Amino acid sequence: MKAHFLKLLNYNTWANRRFLSSLQENTVVNNKVFLLLSHLLTAEEVWLCRVKGLAAPVQRLWEIYPNATLPLMLEENSREWIGYLNNCSDSDLEREIVYQNTKGETFSTRLDDIIMHMINHGSHHRGQIASMLQQEKVQVPASDYIVYVRELNPALV
Repeated sequence: MKAHFLKLLNYNTWANRRFLSSLQENTVVNNKVFLLLSHLLTAEEVWLCRVKGLAAPVQRLWEIYPNATLPLMLEENSREWIGYLNNCSDSDLEREIVYQNTKGETFSTRLDDIIMHMINHGSHHRGQIASMLQQEKVQVPASDYIVYVRELNPALV
């Protein structure tokens, strides 16, 4: 079970890197693209703080971060999430995490469900970014999970 979630976290990092590279290599006019990527990365950090029982960072979930900051956020999130999960057991994935949302409401959610939500959240916003990039005639990076799996195991293609 843990190996499955590690694979999903690595997929998430791979997909985020592909989109970030595309944004760095192309001129993108629509600032909402950067807003969504900033939001996606900030949300990953907020969820990590929640599962660790730490106070969420003071960052705003809907703030555009400087382009130079985005790669640092991406790599830090990846390193921290994978490090955290590497220290968990399979049974830890069933552990209930008690946290407050941005409205101050308290919830209790299993760790595996939080990770799945975070991965899905990233896919959702990358899809929105992809649509905006298409409107600007920017080549959209392939980020489907199956593409990631094929790259992991090229002999199976």
